[in-house]
Amino acid sequence: MLGCINIAMQGQGEIVIFLLLFIIGIGLFVSATVWSKGIFQQNVDVANIENSEKFMKDLNYNILSIIKFGGSQEMRYNLDGTIELDTTNNSTIEVKIPITISLQQQWVNISSDGSYIREKQEGSILRIQLIYNNTSTYKVVFFTEGPTLATPNYVTLERNTTNTTGLTVIKIKVTFS
Repeated sequence: MLGCINIAMQGQGEIVIFLLLFIIGIGLFVSATVWSKGIFQQNVDVANIENSEKFMKDLNYNILSIIKFGGSQEMRYNLDGTIELDTTNNSTIEVKIPITISLQQQWVNISSDGSYIREKQEGSILRIQLIYNNTSTYKVVFFTEGPTLATPNYVTLERNTTNTTGLTVIKIKVTFS
């Protein structure tokens, strides 16, 4: 009889050990998941920021090419945010994307060559602007016949007109589609 009780208690000990290991394993899995979620979101945000900066640099390159050679360019807009023509300053295009990481709260220039690209964080939004300053030879003016704010699939740039009255004004038509 004593042998049967011993065997039954030995079986219960194995069940208790299994349950303890199972609970520890679940706890480790949950804590690893919670911890890695923040790191994963940071990596997503960094990738979104890099894609946005690259888009703005490519946009700048295409605009400079259109200024120099004329014609038009269509660019795929694959960002998770809006693009806007600044109606108060006809020489600025701005992209706004949502982020969860902390960045500079003041404007930081990320490129400069007659035009410049700058960025800053406002709350949970990263603002990236492409700005064309007047040069000694020309001024760039953006305009659109459609909406000034969009989340398009494509951005089309087209050299429209050039007026020369002292300073050459190059009008670039921007279309969001």
